[in-house]
Order: sequence, then C-alpha cells, then structure tokens
Amino acid sequence: MVVLIAMLPGRPNWLSFIFGRLAGIVPWLSIGLYMWSPGSTAEPPGFVYANTLIPS
Repeated sequence: MVVLIAMLPGRPNWLSFIFGRLAGIVPWLSIGLYMWSPGSTAEPPGFVYANTLIPS
C-alpha cells in the first residue's frame, strides 16, 4: 500500500502515516489506563526497571 501511494505523483497521501500512529498509540493507552486506574495494584514489569537501570 505504501509503495503504491508513494509512486503516485502530486500531493502526498498521509493516510498510512495517520493509521500507523493511531494503531501504535492504542496499546500504550490501554497499558496506561491499566497502570494508573484508581484502585489498581498493578506495577510495571521487571524488564522496565532493568531497561532504565542498566546502561546501554
């Protein structure tokens, strides 16, 4: 789809970019709602702490 859109002359079509951004934000929103909902005892998984503490 992206290749076909990129080959068309004229103004660029941003539909693929917008769809990708919306599809990518949905998991982060659901994780955020789960983590910070009132009464939730959820904590970030251990690999989150490992990624922040271990220098790359």
